[in-house]
Amino acid sequence: MIIMFDTCVILDYLLDRAPYADDAEKLLMEVADDNITGLLSVKSLMDIHYFLEHATHDEHEVRRILNALLDVLILVDSASDDALMALSSEMNDYEDALMVQTALKNGAEYIATRNLRDYKHSDIQALLPAEMLNMLKIV
Repeated sequence: MIIMFDTCVILDYLLDRAPYADDAEKLLMEVADDNITGLLSVKSLMDIHYFLEHATHDEHEVRRILNALLDVLILVDSASDDALMALSSEMNDYEDALMVQTALKNGAEYIATRNLRDYKHSDIQALLPAEMLNMLKIV
């Protein structure tokens, strides 16, 4: 199973945002254990960097955390054709539409997110981390 991680799920884990952090951590552990493949877009990495730096005010620590994260997740690019396809998407949120295009290009089967509403018109199924864990029979 190949999963694109939405920014919110990674931030839930890294910032220990209750009650979501536990499911985010369990899903990331499935990636670390090589039970599933996890993807992260460059755009998400940039956003995560911003939020972590704002929370910690420690650039060195933020880079350490991001490097550790990228030991587990595969970093994937969005290309110009992804950006153009996202512009013509039926999805209302452009950033989410771009994530969908990037996920599709990189073979993702699902998007892990807490923001299901914005993925209503997505060409790829978006699920809550808890739903993915249930699919994997990990609760």
